[in-house]
Amino acid sequence: MQNLLENLEKMDLDISKTPWSAFGARFSVAIGKDDSVYLKDIGGGDEIPSELFSMKLLLGKEGLDQKEELEQVIEANENECRIRAKNSPDRYVLLKFLFSDVISIECCDIRLRLEMHKSSHDFIQEKAKGIFIIQSCAKDHVYELDLRDAVYNVEAPWGRAGNEYIRIDIIKGVGSIREYALVPCESDTKNTQFIDFTQWNQNYTYTGLESRYCKARDLASYILWSAFVRPEGKLTRNSVYSSKNWMTNIWSWDNCFCALAMVESMPDLALDQLLVFADNQHEAGAYPDCINDRFSLFSFCKPPIHGWTLLEMIKRNPTILQSSSESIEYLYKSISESTNFWLRFRRLPSGAIIYRHGNDSGWDNATLFMHGGPVESPDLYAYLSRQCDSLAEISRILEHGIEEAQNWTFLAESLAESMLNRLWDDNGFFARKGLLGERIEHRDSFLLRLPIVANKRLPEEVIKKLISDISDESRFLTPFGLATESLDSSFMEPHGYWRGPIWAPVNYLVFDALRLLGELNLANRIAQRFVDLCAQKGMAENFDPIHGEGLDDPAFAWTSAVFLLFLKESI
Repeated sequence: MQNLLENLEKMDLDISKTPWSAFGARFSVAIGKDDSVYLKDIGGGDEIPSELFSMKLLLGKEGLDQKEELEQVIEANENECRIRAKNSPDRYVLLKFLFSDVISIECCDIRLRLEMHKSSHDFIQEKAKGIFIIQSCAKDHVYELDLRDAVYNVEAPWGRAGNEYIRIDIIKGVGSIREYALVPCESDTKNTQFIDFTQWNQNYTYTGLESRYCKARDLASYILWSAFVRPEGKLTRNSVYSSKNWMTNIWSWDNCFCALAMVESMPDLALDQLLVFADNQHEAGAYPDCINDRFSLFSFCKPPIHGWTLLEMIKRNPTILQSSSESIEYLYKSISESTNFWLRFRRLPSGAIIYRHGNDSGWDNATLFMHGGPVESPDLYAYLSRQCDSLAEISRILEHGIEEAQNWTFLAESLAESMLNRLWDDNGFFARKGLLGERIEHRDSFLLRLPIVANKRLPEEVIKKLISDISDESRFLTPFGLATESLDSSFMEPHGYWRGPIWAPVNYLVFDALRLLGELNLANRIAQRFVDLCAQKGMAENFDPIHGEGLDDPAFAWTSAVFLLFLKESI
């Protein structure tokens, strides 16, 4: 087996799209917007710039003043990142992760210049011969540079309150850079869980997978693996960030799809994706919109799909009921409180359950929100109804008693009934806006078809209407999957975020609902189109519904997770 693994073909990562990183790491190497190569620290969330050091190759050697900058080529795979001179392939810098918090740096016949992107109070100090600490105030983090086995030069003139600039040349030899908060702890390095990619990727080697999907499968697996960050601060568990490009937080519905893609083979890591939000839950029951090591943010929240997720996890890997019984009970209580938050604190005096903002729906700028909020939308009732049904089933599994399950079932029924009474007419679902519940006449957002997730609570005529819309290739079902705005809508924007582009979670939620309704042909057609799209265009955040072009972040975790789920469940 070892020889077989050693002979597997290495990946060829394009770091202008997919950062070079590793499981649990804050560090990544990526191409910046100025086309320079950067060593990044993605800690602190997406409001704090992640570029830490620019990385440039110079021709000058030890004892020479000549420092000609060389054109460079990046060759990266799952194990290493090589930055080499374009016209001299034997001159290169080799980067490898030793642990999740340590990168080794080897300079082979080339000089590497690290220049810090610093704030006014950042500074560098030599704490021992050849060992430097660099304090970043913006990141509230320390970087320890060990150059004892290297020839180097440091330029860092002192200013009024910090170094004017920090420029480090590693001329030859081997060094390393390590990151930590405040003080180094040996346990940070030695005990931090680190999963090798080869070991990780064995979980996605599906039997009989067509060869045309293998490269995309490996890319999706790598993105999911490398999107992990280790526990630190508010991140109480190993957490999958949406990306290590710029959406550097874990978000509270992205986490659900990532968890589902891991639960069968890595149940502890899958549960972590839900548990981190339970750990950070507000006393009122709300989950944070997103979490990073420094902040859990409550300005918005995300759709209540966590009960459905937990039930699906139990169904796909029933062993977690024994191996993680305390965590399951903890999550059941937490999701119950989250459900009650929506029912108590997101109601208008009329009784309407509302999104205060498009961000709360997960569909930030969808056309239902183009005139502001609050918006009463049928998808929210459907999510809550499905969540209550899921909690009823989990309650029975946990043997909490008949009455508790019956209470959840009653809520599920009443929520579905309210949705139909308030937001359905002969033309389908619609939404309402404002305190008085003014009807929103625009009906071309696919958000009004997502009540399909409440499948068993819907009357037959409602299901038929929703399926008719979902399968309509002139409106929503494109050659690449489901569009978020009807193709014939005057508000459809191919690059409009939630006003047209194709998104992974929408396609998976509909796929799941259709399977439960017995609509397997349509479900598999949607999955097949989305899988083919990702195999050709990559794991982008979303996709142009007309041409299939990948949009926004090109290496997104939930896209990767849904791609892997579809490969296993439908292809």
